Amino acid sequence: MSEANRVDNSINEPDLSSQSNTSPEDAAQQWMTYMQPFAGRATLVSPAITNGPPPSQGTGWMDQFISACDALGCRVDAIAAHIY
Repeated sequence: MSEANRVDNSINEPDLSSQSNTSPEDAAQQWMTYMQPFAGRATLVSPAITNGPPPSQGTGWMDQFISACDALGCRVDAIAAHIY
């Protein structure tokens, strides 16, 4: 696969304690270490949130992640969410 078609996914369900259980701030730090180096070479997809209730799950968690990422200079090309 060429890098032009590459898609990199991030953390699975960081907002769920039985899954990745990662704070938005920690996820943003991990993003800068593991995902950001591929910016411009792949489509970078956010952590995949659950549809749990804000503020600590779902869209509330994602809002906090995006805010933390904005402060660090993350490049996020797409948002992932699980709806079940």
